[in-house]
Amino acid sequence: MSDLSHRLLCATRNACAHVKDAFTAHPAQNGETYFEHARASLRIALAMFLGGWCAMIHAVFPFLAQRTASTIARAVVDSVSARRGDREISVGMPLRGSRGSRSASDVGRVSRGCGCATRL
Repeated sequence: MSDLSHRLLCATRNACAHVKDAFTAHPAQNGETYFEHARASLRIALAMFLGGWCAMIHAVFPFLAQRTASTIARAVVDSVSARRGDREISVGMPLRGSRGSRSASDVGRVSRGCGCATRL
C-alpha cells in the first residue's frame, strides 16, 4: 500500500468515526441508541404537530377542540420531563397579545377566558 493510499484510508476512517459520533453522541448521553432516540423524538414531534393543528382549528372555530391543544401540550411536557428526569419544567413563555404582555409570574398559566388564570 502506498503512503498516499494509507493516508486516504486513515482520513476516511476518521471521517466515518466523526460522522458516527455526530449521530450517536447525544442519544448516548441520554442512555439511548440512535433509533430509540429517533422514535421518541418523532413521537414528540407528531404530538406537537397535532396539537398545533388543533390550536389552528380552534382559532378559526372556537367551539371546536377547546382543550385539545393544551391537553396535548401537557402530555408532551410530561413526556419530556419524564425522559429527562425533571421534577418540573416551565411551560409557556411571555406572549404579547390583545391583553398586553404577560409577566414572568404568568408563565405556565393558561387563561380560561373567564378572567382567571389556571396553573397548567
